[in-house]
Amino acid sequence: RVTGVRTADGVIDADIVVCAAGFWGAQVARQVGLVLPLVPMANQYARTGQIADLVGRNTDLAEAGLPILRHQDQDLYFREHVDRL
Repeated sequence: RVTGVRTADGVIDADIVVCAAGFWGAQVARQVGLVLPLVPMANQYARTGQIADLVGRNTDLAEAGLPILRHQDQDLYFREHVDRL
């Protein structure tokens, strides 16, 4: 049972601790001796053509400067890719 979080500044006690590590959640859970079963799910990935408002905003392919948009009911998500979604 997790009862808090240890940080560089000390321990933070908590009644509830949320692991928001996404894909890495099981790995994080193992670090504290827990098993977190994850089920991989397929989803659709949409990509648009160039969007004028995004040109020049972000040139880093590895990082998205805008939030990732996800439509849970349709298993679809959009992510910024330089000048496209």
